[in-house]
Amino acid sequence: MARTPDFDAWLISWPSGGKVDTGRLSLVHHELQAESTLGFGAGHVHDVTNESDEQALSLHVYSRP
Repeated sequence: MARTPDFDAWLISWPSGGKVDTGRLSLVHHELQAESTLGFGAGHVHDVTNESDEQALSLHVYSRP
């Protein structure tokens, strides 16, 4: 979506059942509702899965790029 010296912004489309990883690492489960925000610090490992029956969009903003 955008790239500046301060951040990268990615808009990602997730089909139903779409995921990033195979789920080998699962320490905390956060179920997010539409229009919610989740932030975390550098070095945080995260996995994203669309468990709904519909396509989903997520906006990821990484600072520093």
